[in-house]
Amino acid sequence: MTGFRYVFVRVPWQPAYLAIFAAFLGTVGESFIIDTDHWRHYFLLLGVIWGLMAVSRPYVRRHTGTVTGVGPATLAQANRAA
Repeated sequence: MTGFRYVFVRVPWQPAYLAIFAAFLGTVGESFIIDTDHWRHYFLLLGVIWGLMAVSRPYVRRHTGTVTGVGPATLAQANRAA
């Protein structure tokens, strides 16, 4: 899952991202038991995670000076810069 990569990115909203990602994992885990077709919370959490991922990429790029976005080398640079 692409969203798991952003758990390790040091940005000002990382604590909120961790809480939202944990709630999303709980919802996904519960979806193996119950149908999630009409769950608003599932799609709400998915949208918030997507939005935080989208805003993290330019933030990391601006603060580390890389062009590639968020990858393993960029994550290491972002962690050292924070």
